[in-house]
Amino acid sequence: MAAPCRKCGATKTEPVRSGLRSKLARKLGYEMRKCARCRKLRLLDRSQWAGRSGGAAYASEREAPSSAERFRDPDGFHGCPRCGEERFRRSRRNWFDRVLLRRPPMARCAECGYRFPVPQV
Repeated sequence: MAAPCRKCGATKTEPVRSGLRSKLARKLGYEMRKCARCRKLRLLDRSQWAGRSGGAAYASEREAPSSAERFRDPDGFHGCPRCGEERFRRSRRNWFDRVLLRRPPMARCAECGYRFPVPQV
């Protein structure tokens, strides 16, 4: 798991687009990521990421919660609107989404692939 962000304290990170900076960081033994909450770029040690293979390693780290545990907070985040899964990733919006439809930032469920607005936690 990544160290907390210095700016906002979040531990969840997301990948960045491959470019010159991320390739240079990779050569030096770091992984260029961005904070999931405040979007600040972060350098993480690649030794933490060596054995991971995307979502499969993440799923094996934590136990699958029962359906009762998923919906434990009546006023908080319930997960994916379709299946209730709490794991998601941000998805990029295109010009049509941003300008014409004026959609908020969107996320995609890790389990069923459904696209929904990012919850404000």
